[in-house]
Amino acid sequence: MRKASKYCSFAEIRMQSGIVAGEAAWDNPIIALRQSLERRMKMTMVALVKTLLRSLWGVCACLLIALAGCEEAALGPRVDATFVKETGERTAILRLEVAATPESRAMGLSKRAHPGVGRGVVLLYPGPNEHLVSNDQVLDPVDFVFVAPNGRIAGIVADVPMNDSQPRTVGAPSSAVLILAAGMARQLGISRGDMVLIQGALPKPT
Repeated sequence: MRKASKYCSFAEIRMQSGIVAGEAAWDNPIIALRQSLERRMKMTMVALVKTLLRSLWGVCACLLIALAGCEEAALGPRVDATFVKETGERTAILRLEVAATPESRAMGLSKRAHPGVGRGVVLLYPGPNEHLVSNDQVLDPVDFVFVAPNGRIAGIVADVPMNDSQPRTVGAPSSAVLILAAGMARQLGISRGDMVLIQGALPKPT
């Protein structure tokens, strides 16, 4: 009786591997083995690439969700500010994040980059005073626009360097300070005496 062999014939290998090859290839054991290995390597690489793509997509989705959450929870509500000349000409409309508490005013843009062109931050104070602001720990240069209690611009301190801890003021009472990207006030034609009209509900400052 013939003993069972622990070795498989090439015909059996072909059946187990599921590889369809030409008869000429299977006549050569080396070619057959190489084709089998190549097929398996391709399948493994495809599976690996699919897994990596799924992982990357998951990471990107998490980052987008996190960034969206940071955007919504930046400082406070958002309002639109329109700048109007004494002639009635409207020069610009900006989207502003509102900081109306001591904590949010102290945070300002600290350790953050500026929100970008057409955006900014407004620091609301509970009462008019000669408020001092600085650009300490901020990652971009900025313009400070001081708004008087009557809603008109009391003065502008432009091009304040990043990470500048020197307190800035315009020597006049203000009830709010707008933080804009450096040079934005000049580019948009915003100047002293312009009226700032707010569209949206402002929280009561504390």
